[in-house]
Amino acid sequence: AWSLAERGEFAEGAAIGEEAVRIAESGGHPYSQVQAGFGLGMVYAIQGRTELAIPALEQGWVVARLEKIPFLVPFLTGPLGAVYARAGELDHAVTMLEQTVEQAVTMRLVANHALRLVWLGEAYLLAGRPASALDVARRALQTAEERHETGQRAYAHRLLGDIAASANESDAAQAAYREAMALAEALAMRPLVAHAHHGLGTLAYRTGRPDEAKASLAVAATMY
Repeated sequence: AWSLAERGEFAEGAAIGEEAVRIAESGGHPYSQVQAGFGLGMVYAIQGRTELAIPALEQGWVVARLEKIPFLVPFLTGPLGAVYARAGELDHAVTMLEQTVEQAVTMRLVANHALRLVWLGEAYLLAGRPASALDVARRALQTAEERHETGQRAYAHRLLGDIAASANESDAAQAAYREAMALAEALAMRPLVAHAHHGLGTLAYRTGRPDEAKASLAVAATMY
């Protein structure tokens, strides 16, 4: 489900995620319920449907806590914190994501750690803390590079582009968005490619290049 969502195949990803939730619930298997909630929640989070992502992820998080499966908690609270931030619950999101990163480090959980840092950086940026966002974005990129995680490198570069754009650093933002786009295109990560195009388009409008802006935003619209 998650892989399909990263490719922009949201309908199939959601159908598979919902089927996984049904199977896990009918079998009464808590570990699978948590995994299924994570998968379905990731589909909706990538699609930008926070109203659906939040309950799917919250349900998995509740099961993980009630059934005492601490290993899976950071897998849920990472994307859950991200969608809380996008829904405007910034204080709650930042606290949850800081705790998630700390818990993952304590557990020596390296899987998806670069992405957890990206989500924390996004929350910091939305909360008006660009210096903190830049610090964790750089850590995310370093982590992804050390682990040869191309997709998570793309997410880190996209975040660096957003941070540079928010600081009116046009050249740095453009370079970061183009790097994110190249990495994402290599993996057919259409939603992330679309976000990079949108960032470039917004940047072009801001710097007085309307034709270039329209072209980038038009491409973004066709890919998402």
